[in-house]
Amino acid sequence: MAPRHATAAPHGGGGVHWRGWCHWPGQSLREIRLHFAPNFSWPATLGLPRPDVAAQLSVPEARASGFEVRVKLPQAATRSLLRR
Repeated sequence: MAPRHATAAPHGGGGVHWRGWCHWPGQSLREIRLHFAPNFSWPATLGLPRPDVAAQLSVPEARASGFEVRVKLPQAATRSLLRR
């Protein structure tokens, strides 16, 4: 079975706050990373509470399927990200 997931898009203001959820039945998630440009990568915080996902999927194990990454980007990088 394929993983089920959803994410929110990055936003401006000098940084990126990327969050969402990822649930793959029968598997444990080890890592989610945000990649920007060829040389930048940040790990997500995993295991955040998502009771809404567990309820929607009717899967109690999905209660901790949330993740987020908060990154402060240099001004030039932010302009580049917003243009795409």
